[in-house]
Order: sequence, then C-alpha cells, then structure tokens
Amino acid sequence: MTLYSKNGSIPKDHTDGTDGWVEVPEPPLPRSGEETVWWCPPGWVVRPVEPEPVEGYVWKWSQSEEKWVDYPIDPEPPLKLTLLEKVDSKPTVKINGNVSL
Repeated sequence: MTLYSKNGSIPKDHTDGTDGWVEVPEPPLPRSGEETVWWCPPGWVVRPVEPEPVEGYVWKWSQSEEKWVDYPIDPEPPLKLTLLEKVDSKPTVKINGNVSL
C-alpha cells in the first residue's frame, strides 16, 4: 500500500489533490509489547506500549529520551469560578474563594 504525508501529517492512503504530498514508507510491524506511531520527524517509530497507570502519575512519551516518563499529577484543584451578585454596579467573580472585581 502506498502512503502519503503532507507537512508531517499522519500518513494516509490518498491525498486531497493539492501540492506538497510525499510518499512515505509503510509502517514497520511492532513486536509483542510494542506499538508503531508516526512522529515527524523522524517518521515511523516503534516504541514500547504505554506502561500500566500508576496512581498519582501520568505517563508521557519523551521523544528525546526515547522512553516513557512518569510525571506527577498536579495536586492543585481546578480553578473554581463563582459569579456573585453585582457589587457597586460591577459584576463580581470569586476565584478559588477570593473576590475579584
């Protein structure tokens, strides 16, 4: 099967007819415990599958280190906005419990 990519896009088996599409090789077949993904550059990459989740961490692929890296999940709660009554004719918003005019 012939595959095409434009400006590093994920390869497809067809183009949209515009200029700039280039032919790319077929993806290599991964071994057990691996997956094939498209990175531009370098192109097709065979890497280990994402490890099992670890509580309090998220896995992210480091292309420069060519390995999965675990990052701690930010313990900060999400930003909480609360619209309050108008104060002195101005809308007032409470951000994480603090009043902001």
